[in-house]
Parts: sequence; C-alpha cells; structure tokens
Amino acid sequence: LEFTEQEISDLVEFVIDMSGGSGNTDAVARAAPNSQLCIECHGEEGYGYKKYGGPDLTDNVWLYRRPPIFSSTWI
Repeated sequence: LEFTEQEISDLVEFVIDMSGGSGNTDAVARAAPNSQLCIECHGEEGYGYKKYGGPDLTDNVWLYRRPPIFSSTWI
C-alpha cells in the first residue's frame, strides 16, 4: 500500500480521533475511505482486536509515542 503524505496525515488524525483525542474533523472525514485498514486491527471503537494483536487505541498505553508524533513509517 502506498499513501500520499496527505493520506498519512489524515489517517493519523483518524487514529487520534478514534483514541478519544481531538482529531481534525475534515481530516477524519477524508480518512474514511482508508479507515477500514485501522478498523481491521483496532475495531470500530478502537478497543483493539485482540485475536490479531490489534492494540487498544482508547487507553493511555502507546507502543511508540502518543500522537501527533506519528511517523509515516508506522502506518
């Protein structure tokens, strides 16, 4: 999969929003077509799909750093 910088930025905002943060609403809307990629592992509400090792995005546990310090290499 290849994403433009804008698509990556929009997906980051989607994840921030999904995790209870204040993601940019326009970016979250633009990310909708690609959001299925996030939902597959993290679930519709961001709680994580444990069967596949999808981490919970709604808690305060982050494997790397809490957004917005996401890098395009993580998505």
